[in-house]
Amino acid sequence: MAVTNDIMALLALTDLSIAKGDYERASLSLKSALIQVEKSTPGDLKQRLDIMMKLAEINHITGQWVDALMFLDNVIRTASEKNMVGVMGEALLTSGTILSKKGKWDVALRKFEQMITLLGARGNHPLMARAFVGKGIIFWRKGKCDEAILLAKKALLIAEDAENDDIMGSAQSLIASAAFDMGNYPLSIASNEKALHHYTRAKNINEVTRILNNTGETYKVMGDYSRAIKFFEEGLKMTSGKGVRRNLGYLFTNLAECHIREGRNTEARYFAILAEENVVNIQDEYLHAMLEFTRALIHENEGEFGKASEFYMSALLKMMSLGIPFDTGVMQLTYSQCLIKQGKKEEAKKHLVDAASSFKRAGSKPMIERAENLLAKVG
Repeated sequence: MAVTNDIMALLALTDLSIAKGDYERASLSLKSALIQVEKSTPGDLKQRLDIMMKLAEINHITGQWVDALMFLDNVIRTASEKNMVGVMGEALLTSGTILSKKGKWDVALRKFEQMITLLGARGNHPLMARAFVGKGIIFWRKGKCDEAILLAKKALLIAEDAENDDIMGSAQSLIASAAFDMGNYPLSIASNEKALHHYTRAKNINEVTRILNNTGETYKVMGDYSRAIKFFEEGLKMTSGKGVRRNLGYLFTNLAECHIREGRNTEARYFAILAEENVVNIQDEYLHAMLEFTRALIHENEGEFGKASEFYMSALLKMMSLGIPFDTGVMQLTYSQCLIKQGKKEEAKKHLVDAASSFKRAGSKPMIERAENLLAKVG
């Protein structure tokens, strides 16, 4: 009985830590609870799997993706053997989400398709909506934005019936991201506002922070750096001291870029250093690519073109390996401008042609025009 009470106390402490955004403490509590469960109640399979799922989700949020996938593979295997459909669906969802962030599109897509097949008999189940969002994210990242929005709308219908704010938030966030890549910034901002409303109601601090970051990125691309900075700073207020280093990494990286775009090198270097301190052990290649891109901008602005080129190429290779056309295009376009400053027009032309091609794959008309206009000026 004492051991059971210890487990319950550890799980309660976990929930409290998650509510505060302290994921490191939550992870420690869960690991202790898992040890207690395996020692004292080997027959309580559901509780063991629930703890492993929570550990996987925390590792997902904090960027420890190898550990997360290890827990998830264990859960999927056990749940499949015991025909635990709900648990298996949750594990497939998180696994697919992480794999898509790692750029493993085909493997991730198979996870979501398996999940949709598994849940088919359950009709409009909330997990089905999550699968649609997961599948839609892959389509968005591959430049199939119209298809991504259709899947998001399918998810919204299910989520609205279930009155599930978390899922409604994720569906609106997907619409915002797809609209952003297509150059429909008003729709992107409006959808992010809806996502922020839903995540705030759900008291999901991690996702509120992500949406604040995404909204700031929209204004950043629009060239409204002052407004972008306000959103990034609001995100910092939500996440500072909460233990979510991955979120801090994104916010600091974006702040560094905004300051460099406005010519404030000292501030940019400061935020870039803070970003590096927070992403050292984070397994997020996209984030690392964006930080290297920001470093390139800083070196370029200081006239250190050799170092800038090294960082641009490293960032570009990472982004190309992830297969994300929009961000690849942004890097190609920006690097071409650095080459033009150095008088390397032929090399710049090549990157501009590649940038236009990347934006065409992403379906972003404004960015296609920007690349083609610059190409025409270079001659």
